[in-house]
Amino acid sequence: MSGYTRFRQICACVSHPRMTPVSSSLMTLRSLVVDHLRDNLSHHNTVVAHIYCNYREHEEQSAEKMIAILLRQLAISSPEIPQAVAELHRKFGQQKRQPLQQDFEQTFLLTCEYYERIFIVIDALDECDATHKKGLLEFLSLIQSRPSVRV
Repeated sequence: MSGYTRFRQICACVSHPRMTPVSSSLMTLRSLVVDHLRDNLSHHNTVVAHIYCNYREHEEQSAEKMIAILLRQLAISSPEIPQAVAELHRKFGQQKRQPLQQDFEQTFLLTCEYYERIFIVIDALDECDATHKKGLLEFLSLIQSRPSVRV
C-alpha cells in the first residue's frame, strides 16, 4: 500500500457535501474561487486547501476531521510525502489508532514549512456545529500566526 493511500486512511477524510438544486450554484461559485486561486498560483510554491461545511453532516465534520482534510490537501500537493506526515503515519500506523486533533494540528504546522504560501478557503463555517466550529476557529487562529498562511 502506498504512503498516500495509507495517509488517506489515517485522515479518515470526509466527503464533500451532497449537491442539491438549491446549493449547486453556490457550490459552483465556491469552486470558482478555489480554482481561480489554484490556477493563478500554481507556478509558485503555493498550495490552496479548502473545506465546505454542511449543516447536514455535523457528525462527519468534526474539527479533527476538517483539520485532517486540510492536512491531506497540503500533503498531496507536495511532490513527496512531507517528513511530518510520514512520521504521523509511522507513529499511528504502528499503534493502530487514529491521531488526535492535536496530532493533526502539530503535523499541519510542520508541513507548512514546505510551502511559501498556503491559502485556506472555508465555506459555510456558520453551518458547522458550535463545538466543532470552536475547535476549527482555534486551529485557524493558530495557523494564521504563520506568515505563509492566509485564511
